[in-house]
Amino acid sequence: MNRVLLADFGSTRIKLLLWDRCTGLVDREERPGAVPIRSDGGRFETSPEFYWRTLESAVGELFRRSAAHASGSEPDSLWFCTEMHGFLLADRHGSPLSPYIGWQDQRAARTACGGERSTLDLMRPAEQNFRALTGMRLRPGLPWLNLADMVRRGEVPETAERILTLPDWILMRGGCTAPKSDPTMAAGTGFYDLTRGTWSRELLDEASSARTNCIFTEIAPTGTMLGVIRIAGRTLKTYGGTGDMLTALHGAGFGSERRAAINLGTGSQTAYMGNDEPDAPFEMRPTCENTLCRAITHIPGGKVLAMLATMFDGFARQGNGTPFFWNLWKSLAPEEILQAVPIADLNMFEGAWRYREEGGRIKIRNEWLSPRAILAGIAKSWIEQYADALRLMGCGRGEKAVVSGGMTRHSPFFAEVLSTLTGMTLFTNMPATQEDTFEGLLRLWKNK
Repeated sequence: MNRVLLADFGSTRIKLLLWDRCTGLVDREERPGAVPIRSDGGRFETSPEFYWRTLESAVGELFRRSAAHASGSEPDSLWFCTEMHGFLLADRHGSPLSPYIGWQDQRAARTACGGERSTLDLMRPAEQNFRALTGMRLRPGLPWLNLADMVRRGEVPETAERILTLPDWILMRGGCTAPKSDPTMAAGTGFYDLTRGTWSRELLDEASSARTNCIFTEIAPTGTMLGVIRIAGRTLKTYGGTGDMLTALHGAGFGSERRAAINLGTGSQTAYMGNDEPDAPFEMRPTCENTLCRAITHIPGGKVLAMLATMFDGFARQGNGTPFFWNLWKSLAPEEILQAVPIADLNMFEGAWRYREEGGRIKIRNEWLSPRAILAGIAKSWIEQYADALRLMGCGRGEKAVVSGGMTRHSPFFAEVLSTLTGMTLFTNMPATQEDTFEGLLRLWKNK
């Protein structure tokens, strides 16, 4: 088949492409991401049905336009990726018994009623074993922690028999009774034993105090068909189900082509091909090439910069001025950033790489008070994070790395500044699809 449907379920947007192997882009459709139905007490819960309805509507619209223009044969397959670190509870048939609990959910870091310790604090004694099995450090937002919090509060329904990721839910909602899970998605839950490549009963029992017998979907190597769904009146073979972070890295050529990568998105990550080490300052993640890599994730990126833009532009509007943040940010020259004083700790969100209880901060001194000087100092602080992360992973002077992600378009200075700080050669990825996640899905489709 020469045509394929690609879908990316991101945090803020859900995007689809209809792609032709010979001619490239045929059509695209984009919809807003999910709005939380509950966000109190650190929760970030959305409706599982929203994701299916959005996909169904967008797929139907693409097929309708394709048929109207008689623009070639319809695809018979869907390749998709989704945000990571989310889950829902379901009955044996896949019917939801909980909302979809996304990666932004911070309930486990909140102090319980009556001033009791947070679930995150209570689970700290398990952290060493958790890192050894999953490759990840313990942080708010992980399904493993959020399930532990739900068990503690008595919020797990007695009829819950399945723990589903977002790809699992999409497949089951589409009529697939025995979906498969991709390792890149499974590894983000905290229930996956990275050393064995299987779901871990030990981790499930630890999170649930052995009070649940929930099952997971079968693991399949990346690129394997996950199942068949019925959507918008069509039957589609479904592939991918990969984590968006790892898909974007794959789209940038990380792995067999590039040993090091930096992905700049809403959140951001660095990755480097290498083995684990005792007491390592990095994490381990599966790649879309069915290998393992070193990674440092949750580095403050586009989300925190957007928050700062809202703040600075809000000040401007209060004085009847013009918003300026992004235009001024894009105009910064590499030289002025390199000469600037780093003035910001951008770890302003719980779960961020270097988050501390006092949160992030911006230092202010008299000589830095111009907007340009402040933004240059913030930019240097932002970029120095990646220099530190690469060094901690063992990647340094003389090595080559690829830079990808949406923030590269907003920050044209990034590669030159980081190259100067690290002595590395950096390449900026320019995907034909304009999205690194789509580029990664295309690579998987073409190599099937």
